[in-house]
Parts: sequence; C-alpha cells; structure tokens
Amino acid sequence: MIKKLNGNQIKMIAIIAMFMDHFATTFYPHYEKYGWLLLIHLIGRVAAPIMWFMVVEGYTHTHSLKKYLERLLIFSIIAHFAYNFCF
Repeated sequence: MIKKLNGNQIKMIAIIAMFMDHFATTFYPHYEKYGWLLLIHLIGRVAAPIMWFMVVEGYTHTHSLKKYLERLLIFSIIAHFAYNFCF
C-alpha cells in the first residue's frame, strides 16, 4: 500500500528545500565550486514548482477568487519586505 502525502507534508518539503537553497546561496555564494553545495542548490529548485502547485490547488478550492488574490498579494508584500530587511 502506497502512503500518500498530504498538503502540509508537501509544503514542508518545499519549505525545507527552499531553506537549504537559501542557506547555501547566502553562506556559500560560490557554490558552483563544490559538488555537495551544488546538490543542495538543485534540491532547492524543487520548492518553486511545489509552491505554484499549492497556489493552483488553492485557486481550485476557493469560493472567492477576489479574496484569494488579495490574500496572495498581501502575503507577497509582507514576504518581499521581510526578504529585503534580511538582505
């Protein structure tokens, strides 16, 4: 019997992959020189497709497209300023 992943587990995989990618890029900016850092960076590239999949899933299950887009916009603005604050 194959055990399926739920949405929260898939999101956690994306978050961990994104953290690994950002960690490697921030603390080791010349990751191309080391094979293990390149592997971490490549694992991080899994995060974007998973996140976009979750956005589409949210779209298919929403009752109000306008409210859903407003929440996405608000979150993206908050995330953008948090990112700029860090760097």
